[in-house]
Formats: sequence, C-alpha cells, structure tokens
Amino acid sequence: MLFLLGAGPSAEASFTASITSANPFVWGDYARTFASFEVSVTNTGLAADAYEIAEVQKPAGLTAPIGRINAPTPTLPLGAGETGTLVLWLGGFEQPSPPGPAAGDYVFTVQVKSTVDGTATNVSATIRRVYPAPPGTGTVTGRITAAGTGEPLDARVAVGDPASVLVAGDLTTSAAGGFYTIANVPAGTYWLWADAAGHATAFASEVTVSAGATTARDLALEPITIRAGTTTPSATADAVLPTYRAAYTPDITRIATVPGFYTPQPGDPPRTLAFFDGGGTRLWTQLLPAESTVPYDIAEWTSTDGGVDVTADGALVALGSSGGAVAVYDAAGTVLWQTTRESDVNPRVPGPLGLGLRRSSEVRFSPDGTRLAAGSLTGWVYCFDARSGALAWQFATAGQVRALRFSPDGTVLYAGSGDKRLYALAVASGVKLWEAPLTFWPWEHVAVSADRQRIAVGGKDGVVRVFDAGGNAVWSRVLPGFINGLDLSPDGEHLIVNHGATGVYDFAPDGSIRWYRRDLLGSSRVFVGAQGKFVGVGFASTNGTTPSLRVYALDGTPVWQYAAPEPDTFYQLAFLEDGSRLAANDRAGRVVVFDGWLEGAGDTPGVGLAGKTLVLGTRKFQLVSMDSRVTVGSSGADPMASGASLEVSGRDLSATYPLPAAGWTAIGRGRALRGYQYRDRKGARGPIRAVMVKNGKRLTAVGAGPALGMALANDPTRVDVKFDVGTARYCLRFGGRTKFRTRKQFVARGAAAPASCP
Repeated sequence: MLFLLGAGPSAEASFTASITSANPFVWGDYARTFASFEVSVTNTGLAADAYEIAEVQKPAGLTAPIGRINAPTPTLPLGAGETGTLVLWLGGFEQPSPPGPAAGDYVFTVQVKSTVDGTATNVSATIRRVYPAPPGTGTVTGRITAAGTGEPLDARVAVGDPASVLVAGDLTTSAAGGFYTIANVPAGTYWLWADAAGHATAFASEVTVSAGATTARDLALEPITIRAGTTTPSATADAVLPTYRAAYTPDITRIATVPGFYTPQPGDPPRTLAFFDGGGTRLWTQLLPAESTVPYDIAEWTSTDGGVDVTADGALVALGSSGGAVAVYDAAGTVLWQTTRESDVNPRVPGPLGLGLRRSSEVRFSPDGTRLAAGSLTGWVYCFDARSGALAWQFATAGQVRALRFSPDGTVLYAGSGDKRLYALAVASGVKLWEAPLTFWPWEHVAVSADRQRIAVGGKDGVVRVFDAGGNAVWSRVLPGFINGLDLSPDGEHLIVNHGATGVYDFAPDGSIRWYRRDLLGSSRVFVGAQGKFVGVGFASTNGTTPSLRVYALDGTPVWQYAAPEPDTFYQLAFLEDGSRLAANDRAGRVVVFDGWLEGAGDTPGVGLAGKTLVLGTRKFQLVSMDSRVTVGSSGADPMASGASLEVSGRDLSATYPLPAAGWTAIGRGRALRGYQYRDRKGARGPIRAVMVKNGKRLTAVGAGPALGMALANDPTRVDVKFDVGTARYCLRFGGRTKFRTRKQFVARGAAAPASCP
C-alpha cells in the first residue's frame, strides 16, 4: 500500500509537478532496490523548457545511503502547455531479512527543477513497506543417475524459481546411491537441475512443491567428454582502478580498459585509459579528463564510467569520456582525434543537458573498423569516420544514450535511449529505419543475431524484449530485477540472459525457457562465443571457494569455473572457443588471462551443430540443421571422393547409415561450389534417400523404410547424430523439447550445438 502527498511549486516556477506513481517493491519480492517514482510535470509557461530530478531527500529511518539509479530520462523536454513524466529509481541497500528496508512507512521528497530558469518545486510520497507472510515449505527428493547405465552419480542438485529471487537451497548428493533431499523449500513451482563431473547438466521444469508434502523427481545425466583446462591465471594486467568497462580484440591479443562503477576515495590514483597485450603487459596509458557533473550524479555512492572499444585488428582504440569527449588513439597510444561537439544543440533536449557530448559512456566501432558510433547523455547519437574523426551524421533522441550495437554486417546501428525507444539507424546515412517503444532504457544491453532477424534488449526494469528485423515485437518477459547482461547465439536460436538476482536463462526463439540455473549473484555482461558453443558469465563471489567466472556449454552444462582467491566481482569476459585463451576484468582493477582454459577443445575432431528438427520413426527419418558452421568440400572432406555416413545413437538406439561416394553430386563448381547433395530415391544403397549440405547454411537428411531399424520400444530421451565426411565430423545432440510415442515416433526440436564433438 502507498499514500501520495503532493506539494505545490514555488511562486516563481512556471511548471507544476506531482508524483503519479510510486512502486514500493519494484520487482515483487526483490526488495533491495527501494522504490521507483513517476513524476508528472506540466509546463505552464509560454516557452519550451526541460526538467530534471535535482535532489532526493532520504527518509527518516534509513541508515544506509540511497542513490538515484540512473534516471532513464535525466531531462524531460516539454513545449509550452505540454505534460510529461520523469522516472526515478532509488536504491536502498539495507540488508535485514527479508532483504530490503524494514517494514514501515517512508516519506520521500523529490525536487524537480527547470534546467532553463533554475526554478524548482518539491513533491513527496509516502511508501509503506510491507512483506508477505512466508509460504509453507515442502521437500524435493529423488535420485541422480547416469543415462543408459543407471549408475548413481555424486551430483550437485539445486532448485530455483526464474520468476523470484527466493533461494530455495541446494544439496550435494552422496556417492552412495545418488540420492538427494532438499528440505524447507517454500511452496511454489521450480526448476530443478543437477551437475555431475563428466556429464551434461540435466534440467527439469514445472517441479511443484506443496506445503508439508514431498515431491519426487529423478534425473538421468548424459556423459560428455569435454574437459576443463587450467584455472590458474597465466597473466594479470594491473588496471589500478575497478575496470567496469573493457574491450577485447576477437583473438584477445589486445585489451583496453577504463575505470568506473566504484566509490571514489581521497588519494585515488589518476583515472586512465589503459591498453594491454594478451599477455597482460601494459603497452600504454592515457589520462582521462575530469568528470563532468550532472544533477542526478550519486556523489556519495559511485563514480561514473566511460566507454571504450577496440577494432578487431587492435589498430584503433576509442574512448567515450565521462568528461565529455570522444577520442580515438592508434596502437601506439597516439591520439588521432578527439571532439566534444559542444556547439551541437539537441532540439529534443532543451537546456544545458542538450549540448554536445556532455558525457559519453558508450562508443562502438563498426565490424570493419571504419566507423565509430558514440552515444551521449545529451541524447545525441554520433557516427564518425574512425580514423579522421569526420562526422558522418548525427541523430537526436530525447534521452541519454548508453546502448549502441552494430549489426554483424555493419549496415545498421541500434541505439537505446532514455526516451524509452530503441532506434534502428542506417549506418550509411543515419536515416531512421524504425523505432520501437520500451518501458525503460536498455542500459548497455543490445544483442543482434548474425542475420539481423533477432534484436534483443534488456533494461533495469527487468524486461527482456525481442524484436524482428523490422522492429516488430516478437516477445517480452518480465524478470524480477536488473538485467545484468544478455547475448544472442550467432544463429539467433539462443538468448542468454544474466539476471543478477535470479540466475542465468536460455530463452528459445518463442520466448520459452530452455534452461535456467541460479549459481551466484550474477554481476557481468554475457559473452556467447563466435561459434555459439559456449557462454560465459561473471559473478560476485564472497571467498576463494565460490566461482567468480563460469563458462557453460550452450545446453547449460558448466564446463569451466574460476574461484578468485579473495572476494571479487567480474564485470566482463571474453574467450576463444578453441580453449586457448580466456580473459576477464574485475572490480579489483585487474584483467586476468587464462591460457589453455579448456583441454582438448583445440583438437576436437568435429564441429557441433545446432539442430532444428529430428524425426525418428519405425519407417521415417528426418534431420534438419540450419547451422552456418557446416562446410564440406575442402581437402579431406569431399563426399564425392570419400563418401559420408550418418550415425544415430541413444538409449536403445544404434544405427550407422553409409552414404557412398557414388550417390553424391556437387552443387555448383569451382569457386561457385555451394555444397553437395546425395540421392538414393529407391533405397538401393540403404534407407537414407536424400542428404543436402549447403555450405554455411544447412544440413538436411531424409530416410524411409524398415531398414532404418528404429524399434522405439523406449523413449530415447536424448539422441546423438554424427555426420562424417572424410576427415570431417559434425555432431548434433537432440533432447529437451521432445515428443515420444511408443513404437511410433520420437520428435525433437531446437537443439543447441553440443559443446564437444568427439
């Protein structure tokens, strides 16, 4: 329950203001962030003006400081007679149980100020903090075994609710019998998952727990061959101050860092842009200009952060300074150009906060390194020639711009603004292609699939949204708190979201959850590898026994983890999927580098492919993969010379289908070779009637007849398919989204690429 108490403006103010909405919980049971406010402002003057939140008075009864959490619209521009809304988010970090401030009434007073004439007014609201009564508890129990053999496994088993921050608990099973019991689980519906060494993680959704009752759920885990490598850093780069932002070249041979998101202290060393090689050697540093101040800064709480990026070849480094400048340096640290654009007046943001690059916390190079995009607190989106600094174009929004992302082909720039819009801009001209409404700015989190058919955003309102190439909403989902990071697999089939309060999610193209797990307090952006095999996430750890960094296979299986020797928070990471190098930047002001983080990934004989559809019947076989990683025809992988084979395996399944060289023909010739096709319409060579391989596009296969040998007496649950062409091998693993009819058919869809292909 909440009560609203308005306060009128001072006599000279030419505007009125009132709090029209106050949310005491923000995200249901996540009470660490204290409240959000919507402040309605009406310009009663005769000229255009812009308004800002100038001050918030802390309520009596709170001992911890409160901070304004990046008001999504720092200024609200209004024409004469117009009405609009300022949105304010407040953080109160007191930690009794339940998390958040104690129950009771809290009076907030907010000062709204004109940025043109400086007049101000105070408005207030009383928020009543209440907590729901805890539900009754139940128990989850079961057995963890190895798929196929039934051997009991010693596993870590956990339950979690993707819609809540409540932690239900976890338990490591005993080696004797593999039995587990999780007691005192609040009544509700959960996901359940089990991790065991040498096995893929098994997940179960819709696990219902009732008060005073026991829920039984067994899980069977499939074996995997992937092996973690070293967890000892091979190098540590000292960036001195907390490195909230870093940029890595794709091969992780060059790393650029800027400090941010920390509490400044007297005697702090100078703030610098630092450039390192992949071995942790500092190549050069450049002093950052002094920070420019703006009214909503949280001086008692944290510093601001700058933006940084590096071209793929490491030749150029870009800085977006909180002091109000954009600069580009060459590989030796020489400044090539810099600008403040201070004479630019944003027509959509009247007043001083609409002038030039007052603060730029985001810079992005285009994929080819020829353009540099910059976003500003003043609402401007700029596109420069990367080497000369010549302005190609600029685009005005009505709120600060913190989210920028180029499409992989470099033709579209996506910009998220504090005016609660996502813009798609043509890189060649700056013309707006489309805009899509949001309820909150997307912070730094915009992800784009390789084909531009999926664009995902996530903000501090906890909403994940996915749009198609035309800006049409595909789906959205509300999570209980900040989105710390998100990334799309290259094929757009997997959207991985790191939500700091509840865990890590894998969303399918239709918005359903493929898998979900809660390990620690997620703190970092999400990194999905270029091949879409692995996903990396950083965490806030409490001691040397809890992992600070984790890498998962795309099916949610942990494959590597690092536990920092002291409490730490990692903000960003990158890795090479061949296992040769991984790097991450942290709150302690370091970049840690691991060489050889994965054993055997570099010499894995095959490539994992994502699977779209697998149909197994007693007389029918269909396989469809739209994965761009399939490529045949190179030396040693020519089916017209060596033939090929398909192998299908699973519980009570084992079949290999030869595809002789005589059945293969090329699609195109020479440099125009696009792939190969196999035909055996009458089944003279076996039950596989047709196979098509389009290089960089798809692999499909169709079979028919009793020679397939599929009895399907039992549900195979998970099916592995291997396609061998000469010395090349491609692997698919289907499971999760399946349907089975005894002695009839097994159907699986939407399979992630397996982490290994032995």
